Amino acid sequence: MSGLLLRRFVLQNITAVATHCPIPFIAVAARDTAASSDGKRSGLLSFFVSKTNRATDFALVTEAEMEWIKRKSEEENEDGRIVLACRPQLSFFRGVGGALLNGVVGCIVSPLIFLSMMLERMRCYQPLTAPFYGLFWAGLFLATSQYAAVQQLVLCTGYAWFNTPLYHLFNSHRITKGKEGIFAYQWNAVSCRFELPNGQLHQTHPLLEHFYKSDTIIRERGTRRLAKRDDDRKSAKYSGRAGGPAGGDNYYEILGLKPECTEKEIKAAYNRLVLKVHPDRNPSPDAAQQFDRVTKAYRVLNNPEKRRKYDVGGTKLVEDLGAKKREAVRALFGGDILCQLTGDTFFGSFSQRVIDGVDLTGEEVAVLRQRMYERCRDELLENYIDHYIASYPKGKPVATGETVKVSHSSWDNYMNMKIRKLTSTGLAKEVLHTIGQEYMRVIAYFNSELNQQGENGAAVYNSKVTIALQRLSTFYGTTLPHRLGQRQRKIKFLTTIRQDTFKNTEAMIDLAWYTSVEELETTARYVSFSVLYDPKLSEPERMLRREALHAVAQLFIRYGQAYKGANKATMNQLMDSLRDYQQQQQKEKNE
Repeated sequence: MSGLLLRRFVLQNITAVATHCPIPFIAVAARDTAASSDGKRSGLLSFFVSKTNRATDFALVTEAEMEWIKRKSEEENEDGRIVLACRPQLSFFRGVGGALLNGVVGCIVSPLIFLSMMLERMRCYQPLTAPFYGLFWAGLFLATSQYAAVQQLVLCTGYAWFNTPLYHLFNSHRITKGKEGIFAYQWNAVSCRFELPNGQLHQTHPLLEHFYKSDTIIRERGTRRLAKRDDDRKSAKYSGRAGGPAGGDNYYEILGLKPECTEKEIKAAYNRLVLKVHPDRNPSPDAAQQFDRVTKAYRVLNNPEKRRKYDVGGTKLVEDLGAKKREAVRALFGGDILCQLTGDTFFGSFSQRVIDGVDLTGEEVAVLRQRMYERCRDELLENYIDHYIASYPKGKPVATGETVKVSHSSWDNYMNMKIRKLTSTGLAKEVLHTIGQEYMRVIAYFNSELNQQGENGAAVYNSKVTIALQRLSTFYGTTLPHRLGQRQRKIKFLTTIRQDTFKNTEAMIDLAWYTSVEELETTARYVSFSVLYDPKLSEPERMLRREALHAVAQLFIRYGQAYKGANKATMNQLMDSLRDYQQQQQKEKNE
């Protein structure tokens, strides 16, 4: 590892740990250091970057080197290795594992950092300061790793054993009796902490607005990362013909061009080669294959968007097999329209590599999942809840203690037509039933705050002790048995997987369902909680949303059905619906 790469390694690991520091101003300064692309320099960044732009300074990197690091990270998608466990989780065992990892890595790597930096400084003709320079940065890395170990252990333990049960029992949209307030928090994987929910239409998390690129760029980064690793693995085993930028055929070499060639040069090279390799002019037995390769290379490089994708991720990104697999999974779980409400189900490491064909970091997965939650929230609000509220009779008083019974004929007619379309594809009925049941569990959680024995429909709120006892009873009586049952069925099925399982269509449908249903429920729980507990809502607005969500949940349960496993009868019906869906999708693309 060269001197600059090692110093980048130290810089990125230190800033990654500081990003998740519980002290706010340190976390903000670290994010500015890691993600800002403007010319402004934060206090933490000034500590690492040389003010005189000389390599002999005591700082970690110079201005020019910092710009190179940013360019590699943002333009070329070449990230440094972050080996320390930085992101707190809602798991005590992961916290212990992360703490042990950080402690061991710090003790092993810091002596290597000392030796490397000392030798690099000696090569810069600074023999007197070289030992102090290496000792300082190696010591800082060691101290950071040990701090990261303590931070992981303390935060994960606190989140898992203190914050999670505390917020679950005492979350409330009213802090004190007679005064409106908010004391309701949910876990946010982007910031790695509990935050107030955001249930406002078209609002995004602040970190997503300032520090992260679009979903397309994130997936392109992951595709290139995986393709590069696959290419490196192949190159390590044998020496053969060079591949493309990230694996596959090298289209530039096929056309005899350089990567910086112009569009005019691409057309000229294609016209020249096609005359040589065309089967009508070339008697070679592999002429047709050569002609296909030249034509394919020309179609990619002559298209600006395809060429950009090829330069980023090679042939894998151009063909985008991950998008085709994602479309197939969405079709299985109800199609694109239903997935706008329920979200995607492929955010595990296995799904990222096998279905998506990408290799994403934990932070990138959290960003994609958060954006998915926000899209699902907007879909639920805009096309279900707000539509229900709009059909509410004008001037009708809002009952806060019990379910409001009024006529919503226009909404019923609208939803009946909508649900019939939703339930015609794949496992849509099972998906609707699943998220409808999860909505009902969130509503029951919300209703534990209300004493429905008030006079004239007026809301009477339970005491905090009563709320906690009711939620504890509901959790151990209903929620926990349900989740354990889901987990047990998943594990039971996974233990029965054999080599021939992947040749059995019915078994593959069961595998897809049991490995995805928890993700569907998590999305529904997060979205419905945000909708009900948004701190900006007034009391009447909150109760109207509760009423609307209850109506939506009942409708989904009525039109849906519980998953009972795949069999021949259900498989025939499922395949017919998927075939019709694919034909409809193809028809829409052609139009």
